Amino acid sequence: MIRPLIKSITDIVEYVDVKINDVEILPICHTSRWDKLINDINISESELRARKNDDYDEKLLFFFYGKAKYIPSEDVKNEYKKYPPFTLIYDLNDKIEEIHRLVVFDSGGYKRYKIEIDLKQFEIKNCSSDKLKKLITIFFKNNENYLNGQMTPNIDPEHFPLCGALHEYCRLGDDIKNKRHDLEYGEQAITFEIQFTNFHLHEKLLTAVIPDTYLSSDSSKEQFAALFGNKKVVPFPTDTQIHSYHNMSNTVKEEIDKLPK
Repeated sequence: MIRPLIKSITDIVEYVDVKINDVEILPICHTSRWDKLINDINISESELRARKNDDYDEKLLFFFYGKAKYIPSEDVKNEYKKYPPFTLIYDLNDKIEEIHRLVVFDSGGYKRYKIEIDLKQFEIKNCSSDKLKKLITIFFKNNENYLNGQMTPNIDPEHFPLCGALHEYCRLGDDIKNKRHDLEYGEQAITFEIQFTNFHLHEKLLTAVIPDTYLSSDSSKEQFAALFGNKKVVPFPTDTQIHSYHNMSNTVKEEIDKLPK
């Protein structure tokens, strides 16, 4: 039997034979600045509102898989001082079949990764729990490595010379692992992105991680409790620097670590 050509990440998941490790399906995180996120929430219909995305020419909702890793570009850093970041953590398990598209990195940073290969080569449609587990197994071996941004591929890219997406993705992982100082990106360049076309606001919501400055009074706490259907609301420490995004990411990681395994 002739092996099929491996040209994309989809081909790797479909045709590369590896024993899938026993990994749990991680939660997903919908992350944005507060001023943008509040506009994504359709309170009357209790749903997250998909927005038009120019890269895909579709209305989409974006989630990080397993963590909230993001580095704002220089031109918007000051906006994050005024409007701190915010994350909603959702259980993915019963929603996997509804995934519209999975990308193996944050597609919003695609231009910063200096990749000349078509973005579609890094995408997976018709996602499943087995495909998610296989991705983790192939590129990270286990969830711990993935969550720590330590790519540890267990296939040799040299065995697949026609798969530029594989070579480029491993190059990104190697850049991050070796902490190259000239990078314009961080772990979001190897953090899986999950896209949906619609998503319920309360269904499967585990935790809302919000800036501590927004929880300064009992009335504000009550307002957030009402907004999120009395699901868990967790504050993270803010400061005047963009590193409040780092604080939020750490709080998200702590909350995910507390979830039942």
